Amino acid sequence: DYCHSLLHPRNPGHPVAVIDNFYMLVKAASSNLPQPPPLFHLQSRIYRIKARLISHLQSLAGHKRTKFEYFTALLWKLLAKASEEDQKRCKLGIVVNGRDYFRNSASVNHKSLENYFGNVLSVPYIDASVGELRSMPLSEIADEVHACVESASNGEHFRGLVDWVENHRPFQAMCKIFSFLPSDTEELAVL
Repeated sequence: DYCHSLLHPRNPGHPVAVIDNFYMLVKAASSNLPQPPPLFHLQSRIYRIKARLISHLQSLAGHKRTKFEYFTALLWKLLAKASEEDQKRCKLGIVVNGRDYFRNSASVNHKSLENYFGNVLSVPYIDASVGELRSMPLSEIADEVHACVESASNGEHFRGLVDWVENHRPFQAMCKIFSFLPSDTEELAVL
């Protein structure tokens, strides 16, 4: 007996309202377009940074945030610094791994989840104006990054996401941040 998913929706489902802020149906993304979106070259970067530099970065702003949060804050600030217009919006999406949040769930077969090949991910995002990011100290930007990660770092978020997907079947869904193309008014980054 083949089971297509290890993550079953709750009955009755309880989709979390904030999920609508992070995800959209693919049909909604394309319904407003009279023609296909223009091709846009996405850039992918891999950075190698010495551990002592990351530790130094974290020490500059205190240790209340993780190295990842400080590094992400630095990249977000640098992206804003590269923009020439203070009014432009700068979006940041962060991939959150949800596998650990299902370990305490009674509705998931934990043995099956250990052998599961695939991802259980969410991509919450935040945005701020270029001017705001330029003027904010790095520690405040790291606080914003932390709040973004925390918004999806819990079992209820991921259970709500499973329920949301089930409520919108048979339509395909996508992360909203991927529906934005950089333009005259906005930039984006996904980590």
